[in-house]
Amino acid sequence: MPIHTHFACASLRRWTSRACAVAVAVFATVASAFAQSADEFLCDNSFQDCRTPIINLIRQENVGLDVSFWFMTDTRYSTEIINRWRAGVPVRIILDLRADTNYPANANVRQSLINAGIPIRHKFTNGINHWKMILYAGQAKVHFSAANFANGSYSYLEGFPYTRYVDEAIYFTNDPALVQSFMSKFDDLWTDTTHHQNLANVSGPLTRNYPTYTQHSSLNFPPDQDYQDRVVSALRQETAQIDVVMFRITSAKVPDEMIRRRLAGLSVRLITDQDQYRNGTYMWHSYNVDRMYVAGIPIKWKRDEASIEEDMHQKSFVLPTRGMAIFGSSNLTSSSSDKQREHNIFSTKPWIVQWFVDQFNRKWNNLRADGTPIGTTMFQDYVPGWPETPVNVSPGNLSGGVATSIPLRWEGGWWAHKYDIYFGTTNPPPLIAQNYMPGSATAGVVSTKESFNPCTPPTGFTSACPGGLAPGTTYYWRVRGKTMVGDARAISGQVWSFTTAGGPPPPPTSDTARILADAYVRAGTSAGSNFGRATELIAKFGSDQNYLRESYMKLDISSVQPDDSVRLRLVGRLSDTRAASVVTTIYPVSSTTWTETGITWNNKPAAGTAIWASWAVSGTTNTLYEIDLTSHVQAQRAAGQTVITIVLKNNVDTLPYVTFGSRESGNAPRLLVGP
Repeated sequence: MPIHTHFACASLRRWTSRACAVAVAVFATVASAFAQSADEFLCDNSFQDCRTPIINLIRQENVGLDVSFWFMTDTRYSTEIINRWRAGVPVRIILDLRADTNYPANANVRQSLINAGIPIRHKFTNGINHWKMILYAGQAKVHFSAANFANGSYSYLEGFPYTRYVDEAIYFTNDPALVQSFMSKFDDLWTDTTHHQNLANVSGPLTRNYPTYTQHSSLNFPPDQDYQDRVVSALRQETAQIDVVMFRITSAKVPDEMIRRRLAGLSVRLITDQDQYRNGTYMWHSYNVDRMYVAGIPIKWKRDEASIEEDMHQKSFVLPTRGMAIFGSSNLTSSSSDKQREHNIFSTKPWIVQWFVDQFNRKWNNLRADGTPIGTTMFQDYVPGWPETPVNVSPGNLSGGVATSIPLRWEGGWWAHKYDIYFGTTNPPPLIAQNYMPGSATAGVVSTKESFNPCTPPTGFTSACPGGLAPGTTYYWRVRGKTMVGDARAISGQVWSFTTAGGPPPPPTSDTARILADAYVRAGTSAGSNFGRATELIAKFGSDQNYLRESYMKLDISSVQPDDSVRLRLVGRLSDTRAASVVTTIYPVSSTTWTETGITWNNKPAAGTAIWASWAVSGTTNTLYEIDLTSHVQAQRAAGQTVITIVLKNNVDTLPYVTFGSRESGNAPRLLVGP
């Protein structure tokens, strides 16, 4: 790498002649065969003090400092910068006012720099200034990383190596090709009037301080150069191992390639940030992490107590067979690739590649630099999270007069990205759509809600009501939200219902006579008592035997034909409001010899273990429930049965109990049989 011989005092247009001579002398060193040294090195702030080298470089600078940051809240840096300015060393600063929103202390530091008289410009257009670097002109050095100028970002908290720090990797270099590239790029930004404005202490025309150098091929400066496309290209050239450390992952482009490489047989590992996984502002992070987990990529995240906000903030890739390490300021987000000001390097220096290989393995195995255990498990195995419970939006639960063509709308809550839709005229309703993904517009909790029209569904799904909803008919629906992990991380909303406007269609054949007998039984002191003439059927579970109640029903299924549907209609409610809903479950019973006036807890026939149906009963107002028993009854008919027994149970200890009308009440159960 030849030295640029035209780097001379005349080229350092704004520096003093004395300081310029110093800079020329520094650059006279031939930049060949670089290896980790006092002048070029990587610093791991989890156990190394990376702050002191920066402070020393600032103090030693006599030509000029070029500084850029997203936020600065540690006054140790601003104090040293101001001291050099007051000592006559020129300083230029590029920053971003938008950081104040989340880091209010940044405003105080900025004001101190303004008050000192330092020239400052700021980025004001779409996409923040995400550069975190200082260029030391007289020493011909630059340092850059993802680290913000905050306590814990350049050094572990005193007394807590390996356990109290913001995870970073900081690069210090005197490689002329890299330093000169930053010189020219900083000049580009300083003189740019499209995206940057003067903030304070800038007088006269905007001028460049350095010659215009050719950017080194290893560097990447978004948004002028795409970051993610270059990463994808590099990943495709690796043939064995991909190890990634990444704070935020909201764009699917690189995760897609990581998944493809994993499925192609490569070893792919990821370390990410735990808090980002459940950060509502960046909910697509969990989407991508969950997808990579499902693809078989091992994932760990850094222990991060919310109270101390010590992020896994590093952004790096190491491709050992390709011989490349990628690191810098860009997250895996679309804005980091095409909107924000970023700086990254795709380095092929062997010592840098090996440094990142060793660092990743140390983190993955929770080891100190000397190979001994850290003691605290800082990098923990990722555990998939759960979505929130879907909430009804429209039609409102139990609403009437609903139009015969209407979409179902719900709020899926946080972290659900796909849904199973259950809909029909029976309770519980049947599954009509699986793994439906509404899209990004409804992700999270936003004003645009998830929706699905069962009659005219999106492409790829079958209509559940091609002719529209029937008039005067009660429909039931339920939504099951899932993360990208799938069924292993799914939560169902309750069953909701609505009734369409208009007169009801002809009902299916029904007959209360098909309910041959019904009675509830009660344990404890009432275990020998019969309740066959009671007007209610009760299901309740409790640790106290006196609260245990179950309801038996004997059904005549002799008229059921092979094409008939069979539904049990019950009118029921909760006994009180101490719970929002209670689940009732139906089990088969093999015996049909019991009698309504003779059955007790002591002589009740044993129930089977197969669950025929399960549904939630809500509210203390009588509500109509229809339970689909078609498949089970048809199986019994096929076996030659004409009479069957079922039992209604509650399997969970709840305060209220479920009560349905019995044959002796005005809300008698009915068995609906029809085509």
